[in-house]
Amino acid sequence: MARKLLLLFGFLNLGFLYGQDCGQPTFTSFTNITETSVTVNWDNPDSRPDFNLSIQPIFYWDTTNSFAIDNGATSYTINGLYPGTTYYATVIVDGCAPPYQTANSPVESFTTLALPVSCDIPDQCLYTFRLGESFGDGWNGNWMSVVQNGQPVAILDWQNASGPSCCYRTQQVPLCDSQPFELYWAISGKFPHEISISVVNPMGQTIYDKPFDTGSQGTTLFTGNADCNGLATVLSIAKQWQISPNPASDVVLINAPNTQLIDSVGLFNLLGKQLLNKSINAAEASIDVSGLAKGIYLLEIVSGSTTEMSKIIVD
Repeated sequence: MARKLLLLFGFLNLGFLYGQDCGQPTFTSFTNITETSVTVNWDNPDSRPDFNLSIQPIFYWDTTNSFAIDNGATSYTINGLYPGTTYYATVIVDGCAPPYQTANSPVESFTTLALPVSCDIPDQCLYTFRLGESFGDGWNGNWMSVVQNGQPVAILDWQNASGPSCCYRTQQVPLCDSQPFELYWAISGKFPHEISISVVNPMGQTIYDKPFDTGSQGTTLFTGNADCNGLATVLSIAKQWQISPNPASDVVLINAPNTQLIDSVGLFNLLGKQLLNKSINAAEASIDVSGLAKGIYLLEIVSGSTTEMSKIIVD
């Protein structure tokens, strides 16, 4: 009889230790957020001795990838995060009743700080990265990083990009003029054959394209120098044309050299979007810039078989 009572007490004791109801932990704050680290704080309603803490990038959410927190701690600092990236987090308690059940905190999110671009705004321009997927279910945890001067300046993934659910999205990244950058494909995610990527410079020219079923994870896909003028490969700078005033706030006047005629003029923003296309067929032209936001624009002058390009400033 005593042996039966002792055995029964042992089962009850194990149930108390490992099968009790668990109060749901909740996050209290995310503190000390930097480009690559964060301190996570949560409560412990049942004075539990240990937890599992799961923190994953928003583009690769998987609660099974977690690490143990013991000694009843309710705060933990994580390092080695990606800059400028949104993360999901949850705290998991094991051993709840009924046996082998878990209690999870509500999923919360935080975003690490972005690395500052290592140049002044006038020396920056936006490059467009066009993300593609062929199956209709996103990038499945695949992601890429844009690195300039040895520092990651952006993470490319389906959630951070803008656009429809299928099948192409875009993400814009500020880069420093005349400085090298590279596009690296991380070893992460499933179905890599279903994704594509292309790089478009500020003039709207595609300077790199990775079609579906090509390339490999864990490799550098592209290396080049950022060109914020967008003129280096196919266009020449229109130094011989008289363009005034520059900067301008109302009207820009253009005069052709010698006896040339201006066939047409066009105006583009630094993303390569055409804002104006005007037929001229004269030696002089004028364009109204009074309705444009302050900034840098590219003026296209077509004369015969020649296309010239010049940078103008609207102030």
